[in-house]
Amino acid sequence: MEMDIDAIILAGTKGTSKLKLDDTEDYKPFIEICGKTIVEYVIDAALECPDLRRIYVVTDLARLNHTFIERGFRDDSRRLKIVPDEGSIMGNLRETISCHVLPDLGFETFHHETDSTEAYLRRNRGAQDLRTVVLYGDSPFMTGADISRFIETSNPYADYVVGFSREEELMEIEKQAGEILCAPELKTALFPFGDTAIRANNLVMGKPLRVPDEVWNLAQAVYDNRNLLTKKGKKNKRNWGKIYEIFKEYTLSHGTKKPTVLWGFFLGAALYRTFQKALKRGKEWAAQNMSQEEYELAAYHITGNKCYGSMNICDVAMPTFDVDNEEMLRRLLARDAELFRKMRAVKREYPENPEKELDKLVEEHPTLFDRPEPIDDAEWKDMAQKAGIER
Repeated sequence: MEMDIDAIILAGTKGTSKLKLDDTEDYKPFIEICGKTIVEYVIDAALECPDLRRIYVVTDLARLNHTFIERGFRDDSRRLKIVPDEGSIMGNLRETISCHVLPDLGFETFHHETDSTEAYLRRNRGAQDLRTVVLYGDSPFMTGADISRFIETSNPYADYVVGFSREEELMEIEKQAGEILCAPELKTALFPFGDTAIRANNLVMGKPLRVPDEVWNLAQAVYDNRNLLTKKGKKNKRNWGKIYEIFKEYTLSHGTKKPTVLWGFFLGAALYRTFQKALKRGKEWAAQNMSQEEYELAAYHITGNKCYGSMNICDVAMPTFDVDNEEMLRRLLARDAELFRKMRAVKREYPENPEKELDKLVEEHPTLFDRPEPIDDAEWKDMAQKAGIER
């Protein structure tokens, strides 16, 4: 049991659109299914998780308080704290960490506008090791066991970890639910990767103060302009100008590390080409031409070798399914919420001794959790050749 990790549940309403289906129209976290709002299911899962110290819910303060009063909700453990929604995803995360999580642990409030991360950490030693799990307020199928399993299987030395579920576990969920759930119209299609197919499982963990300011800003800029990479967005030449400006500003902010960052972007472009080929050629081709380490290395270079991220491709699958679109909501509410009830009842079969399992994995692969080294020229040529890109 960890108990040194905090959770942030993102359930904001500012800058987001409502889902509408027949008589139902509301922001995703506050849509009611089977007598509870979706965000309540997420809060329940976080409170069930023995590995979490405190839970911070970023949302519409008045709305959630009203919901709690209506339901007679009580948190006797005092682990739960509601934080006002500031609008942007990265803004909500940084504000919650800086003004709530850090002070609650006895550190100074972190004022980003007037203070740098380096200066703050010199005055607040130990804050760099703060770990936080990010949960989304539209994922009603996760449980405390899912969160614990994700934490247990994540690389403890990574600066951030992004969770992915595997095809095998997702197919088992479809079998138990009796319905196809991994489909483009539900925004849950699978993607070939290595020797399997994967989907992001809506679980992220990291050490926020180890992530440089410029990386936070890039992540927000990419999210704000995510529509530029859609089919429609790609056809607009002005959109490419916006993308160029975002990456130009980010690269220039790295000083002497600019060549490393450019190398990372170029490597990322090569891997994106590989990913596109895998979509066309399938899992057999992907197994021979894609590796997790290559993607992690590209992301590492993009941060100027300052921030190491890890992909956790694991057996935590239920959080993958969220209420993100009208079609998914329609299916969940049909026949007196029959599918919703089935998905809530899906059984998990996680190992009873994950620590022993992790020790065995490290024994078999001694360098598994090592921070990557900068890629050399020979490795690059091999990867570029596979992707069909010439340097």
